[in-house]
Order: sequence, then C-alpha cells, then structure tokens
Amino acid sequence: MKKQLLLSALLLLAFNLVRANVFTVSNNLAHPTAYTDIQSAVNAASAGDSVYVIGSLTQYAGVGISKQINLFGPGFYPQKNNVLTATVNGITLNAGSDGTLISGMVITSGVYFASNASISNITVERNNLFGSGFGFGGNDIVTNFKVINNVMVNGGTFLSPSNTVFNNFLVENNVIANENSPMINGGFTSNTTLFKNNVIMTNVSGGNGTYPLTGQVEQVTFTNNIFVGWLISNGTNGVQFCTFDHNLAYLESGTYSSDPFTGGGSNNTSLSNIYNENPDFVNAPLSNPLYNSDFHLLAGSPSLTAASDGGATGRLWR
Repeated sequence: MKKQLLLSALLLLAFNLVRANVFTVSNNLAHPTAYTDIQSAVNAASAGDSVYVIGSLTQYAGVGISKQINLFGPGFYPQKNNVLTATVNGITLNAGSDGTLISGMVITSGVYFASNASISNITVERNNLFGSGFGFGGNDIVTNFKVINNVMVNGGTFLSPSNTVFNNFLVENNVIANENSPMINGGFTSNTTLFKNNVIMTNVSGGNGTYPLTGQVEQVTFTNNIFVGWLISNGTNGVQFCTFDHNLAYLESGTYSSDPFTGGGSNNTSLSNIYNENPDFVNAPLSNPLYNSDFHLLAGSPSLTAASDGGATGRLWR
C-alpha cells in the first residue's frame, strides 16, 4: 500500500511538472520573445510556472511577485561564448509568493519582502546580488527562507528586519563581501537562523558600520564560516546570545588581541574557532574581492579541516 501511495505521489508530481509552462523574456533584440519585461511574463504565468530571462546588455526593470514563480536567468558568470547575464533592478516578494525560486540572476537594488506579509519557502540561489542585499518591510513572518550559493559583493546585507519573525532561515555557501556596510544591521533575533559555510568579508577598520554584525543581533548560529576583517565591535552590545562554532577569523593587517567571537554583548558562545590564521584562498584579494574571485582553498589552508565535520570551512561550491 505504501509503495502504491508513493508511486501515485510521484506520478502526480511528474504530471504537475509537465503541466507547468515556461515563459521566456528578452529585451535583447537579437533574441526576440513574446515578453520584453519580466513583470509582464510573471503576470501572465500561473502559480508553479517558470519564467526564463535571456541575457542582455540592457538591465531589466524590477519585478514584483505575488504567486509561486520559478525565476531563472543564464547564471551570473556563464562559462560560454555568449557571456551575457540577466540583470534585474530589484525583486519584491509579496504575499502569495510562497514557494518562489530565484536562480541565475544578477540582482541590483536587492530582494525585498513586502511589509506585513507572511511568506514561506523562498529559495534564492546561485545569483549575484551586486551592490544589494535583502530588505524586509517590517512586521513580516518569513518561514523556510534559504539563501544558498550566491555571491554578494558590495552588498549582501540583511537590512533592518524590524519586527520580522524568522522561522528556519538558512544562509549557506555564499560569498558575502561588504566593504562599507554591515552584513546584518538592525533588530534581528532568531534562534532558528543559521549562517553556515560562508565566506564573510568586511576587511575595513573603523566605525561600527564596517563590522559585519551591528545593531541587535541575537540567538543566531554561525558555523563553519570564514570571516575576513573585523567581526564584532566591542561597543555593539546588541550582538549577544549568538553561537560561533568552528569558524575562522583573519585580519589582513594586524591581529585580534583576543577571541573576536566573544565580543559585543559578551554573552556570545565561542566553540572551537580559529583566529589570526590566513584562510589562504586560491585567488581572492582580501580587500575589494570580485564576484569571480576564486575562493577555493590552497593546500595547507587551516580552513581545509576546520569545519565541525572535519571538512572545509567557507564556500567551495564553484
């Protein structure tokens, strides 16, 4: 009986996938399609449909999504003769966008969650969020939100999630490089938020705005990450009750005088972390890295065996 139920479920899933439509968008005159802007294609699509955006030299206008959509681009660093990417000027997730997948895009102006919305099962993966990050309108309930395998250079912040409730928020295998802004900024309390296997770079000394964690950041778990730059300002007492487990922290110039993972409000837990050791990337400048820098690890890197499972910390997916 169980086998029959499983077979029926698989057949139903396959039927739904076959039924789903693909809407192609292009503002590239060399590749004309029925839709020249993403919003028109999204409006025409039904829940569960896919919208594929062709690479172009011209940026696409921003789009608002209020249904389940699979939004695909050609990738942020395509390895082919035609290297055009699909750049969109911001994506807004509204109520009803549950289950949406965003992949293969270059996103400026960020991914924004509309105010007073309850949104679940959002996946943002393999994008370049250039000069942008994630914004929350306030009073949101965000459940099962995954940010995976993205490059966020000069952006990648999670801005001021005022009164936002996070249930199961995963940030994994990303490169987050913010030279002049923090990674998390604002009121952020969630014991179901996990930052795992990321490279996080804010290699600028100075005021609190150059530290990755500022404002109220509480009960967040950071594990198997590589941090390059200052971590927590001693004056940022709102960073507390966080757990830092099997991370590596390094300063390009100078050294930490004490464990940087116990800073902030002094109520943070530091477990099996390494600091003042160079992670030894293959080819990635520690100041002002590029989206296509090589963040793989050289032989002999302390990060190769520093993770909680004995493997490598940081991002190794590309």
